[in-house]
Amino acid sequence: MKNLLLILLSFIIAFTPAMALAFESDKTEAIAADTLLMRPLGLASLVVGTSLFIVSFPFSMLGNNVHETQKVLIEDPFNYTFKRPVGEFEYEGEDY
Repeated sequence: MKNLLLILLSFIIAFTPAMALAFESDKTEAIAADTLLMRPLGLASLVVGTSLFIVSFPFSMLGNNVHETQKVLIEDPFNYTFKRPVGEFEYEGEDY
């Protein structure tokens, strides 16, 4: 009886990933990559961009391009990280 239960359990464990793959959508890999890789990288680029903006603020103020610098270093990484739908890497929405 123990052996039968062990064999049955082995088959269930062996075939569970195959059944799970049959039900996955096409976007599963994109969502996983976005959640695990791109969002943390976006957050890191937002932190680095904010730091660079603080350092470059006096120079961009003298050059009269504060808004352009702010958009490139802060707004774009913020929108990419927090406003873009998960799994959509080339999203061009009105808020983004």
